[in-house]
Amino acid sequence: MVEPVKINCDKCGYEWWTKSKMKWVSCPNCQSKTKHPKKEEETEKEEKKEEKTEEKEEPEKRGKMGVTY
Repeated sequence: MVEPVKINCDKCGYEWWTKSKMKWVSCPNCQSKTKHPKKEEETEKEEKKEEKTEEKEEPEKRGKMGVTY
C-alpha cells in the first residue's frame, strides 16, 4: 500500500496529499509539475549506489577459448 505524501506546489504554493508513484506530480490548482519528494530521495539513493558499483572494478571476463572480452 502506498502511503500518502504531502506536496507543496513550487509555483503557486498549493498543498495537497498524494499517493502518486510518479517522479513528477501535477498540481491540482495550477497544473504545473512538481517533483515528488519521496521519489527525489529514492533517486539520490540510487545514484549513490551506482557510484559505488562504478568504483568497483569488474573482474576480467574470459570466454571458452580463453579470449578476453
